Order: sequence, then C-alpha cells, then structure tokens
Amino acid sequence: MVIDLERQVQLSCRHLLSEINRDACTPTYGCFDRRYWAWKLTDFPEATYQRNLASLAWYMQACNDESDKEMIREVVIAGLLYTAKIQHGDGSFDQAYPNEKSFGATGFLLPDLIKAYLSVKDSCDERKKERIEECLQRASGFLCRHAEQHGLISNHLAGAALGLFMAEDFFQDKKYGQKGRKLLDSVLYNQSSEGWFPEYGGADPGYQTLCMHYLAQIYKLLSSSELKNALQCSLEFLQYFLHPDGSFGGEYGSRRTEVYYPGGIALLADEFSLAAVMHRFMRDSIEHATTVTLIDIDMGNTAPLLSSTILSLGARCMDIPGSALPFQRDQLCKSFPQA
Repeated sequence: MVIDLERQVQLSCRHLLSEINRDACTPTYGCFDRRYWAWKLTDFPEATYQRNLASLAWYMQACNDESDKEMIREVVIAGLLYTAKIQHGDGSFDQAYPNEKSFGATGFLLPDLIKAYLSVKDSCDERKKERIEECLQRASGFLCRHAEQHGLISNHLAGAALGLFMAEDFFQDKKYGQKGRKLLDSVLYNQSSEGWFPEYGGADPGYQTLCMHYLAQIYKLLSSSELKNALQCSLEFLQYFLHPDGSFGGEYGSRRTEVYYPGGIALLADEFSLAAVMHRFMRDSIEHATTVTLIDIDMGNTAPLLSSTILSLGARCMDIPGSALPFQRDQLCKSFPQA
C-alpha cells in the first residue's frame, strides 16, 4: 500500500490530538506526555514531547475547517503555557528524570517552541505572550550558560544551535547567535574528514540525517561557505547507506538507528545535486513503507521525525537525469576506516 507523504503527515498530526491533554479543566492542560496526564505511570512529564506543538501548529495552518483550526490553535497555546509551567527556574527542562536539567532536551525544544509560538502569537493576549516569551528567553539563556557534558552528540549541538539562531532573530539579541555560532563551530570542527559527524564517538547515518535536519535550516539562515562544504561532505558520506530495498542505516552505525529524517536533505535538494537524488529515492521509500515511517515510530521519536517530514514537503529538487546512488553502480568498494 502506497501512502502519500503529506497524507502520512496529516494522519500523524491527527494522532497528536489524542496524545495532548485537551481538557481545559485540568492542571495538565496542554501536556503531551499521556503516560503522565492520563495513565499516571510516571511522576513527572517528559518535556521533549512538547516539541510536537510545532507539528500541531503546521496542522492548524493546513486545516480547512475554521472550527477545527480554532480548536487546534487553543491547544497549541495551552501546550506552550504548559511547557512554561514545567520549565525550571534556570530555563532548562527534564527528559529522563526529575531535575535532570537537560541541555539536549532544552536545545531540542527551543526551535520547535519558537515555530509553534510564531504561528499563534497574534491570537495570544499580552499576559500569555509575556509568559511564553519569558519561557523562550529563559531556555535560550540556559543554552548560553551551559554545555552538554556526557558525550559529543552532534545532532544535539546542531539542534541547540538552530534554536539559538532563531532566538537571536526573534528577540534581536546577538548573544544568542554568538553561542549558536560556537556550537555550530564545534559540530563542524569535529566532523570527520570522511564526512560524518560524531554520535557518541562514532558514525551513525540515521542520527546524521537528524543532524542534517538542523544544519540545513541553519544554512538557509546563514549561507556560510564553511557550512556548505560540511553539508556536501556529509551528503557524500550518507549516500552509501541508502540500500537497494529502500531501507536506510542500521546496526553498523554507532547508535544502530534505521530512522531516516528527510527534512534537511530535502531542504538542500534545490542546491545540492546529491541531495536531490537522495531525497527522490527516500521519499519513494517512505511512501512505499520500505523504510521506517511515521506509522512505525514510537511516541518518543515522533516529534523529530514528524517535524522533519513536514520540512521535506516543500522540497524543490534539481533535475538530475541519470544520476546514480552508490548501490546502483555495477561495482563499488568503499572503506571508512575512521568510522
């Protein structure tokens, strides 16, 4: 069965309405962690689920029915206010355990919260605007003052960098962009000469596509030649992990991920010929379900995959007739000794 990419996105967004608490009479109104607000299986809400607000905001804008659009708008606003409610005083958020104050969770949340807020800002009264914008500023401040300590995780740094660049633009405050550039410089400095970005000490194609999801968006904001070269090298590495059966990545990666995040590569498809070839092949794989899709994914990974798939919907591809991926060649031997 073939399911159009946009249809997959719409179905996944519809499912989000069952995951977020839409009961305005409860103290957890706007919470996305159903284990917490509905089943009472955890004693704290995982903040990273709130990233799904950006996808709900896209669904609101794509909705044709005005009553549905208004309902979703109210839910997105409630979700933003609830996110502010569970934020620590230092601007951080928890993911794995209470009082974790996670740099990665905060970094991942920031760009999606800004996207969601921009879509509903005009519908918020001044008190709500003040509360939400204070939350965004505190998260940005936390990222400026802290660093991730437990490992070099390139996709985390790239996500935090994107959030800070967006915060710089929204708040017109250069200190956020300065820290964003430091994080971006760290990602680029640590890129292997073979093209891969470190994920806990090794190469992982799946997480590298998530890293590309963030880096490609930064590239569209900055148009840096250094970043452009890094993206080209990354594409040249990633092309070897698209398989003949349509799957991607797998257990040979440092984190064994088989999830392909399409947004970053799709965003580059109008400028990088290799990105255009890869995007066409993997879009077909997603629609024919020969790779991991939104239908397959667990709730914990829905937010990044859904937002990345939404980003890919507007891709404009270069026309590259006759271009082949590595597995389509008659003969090939390629080694990555650093990986």
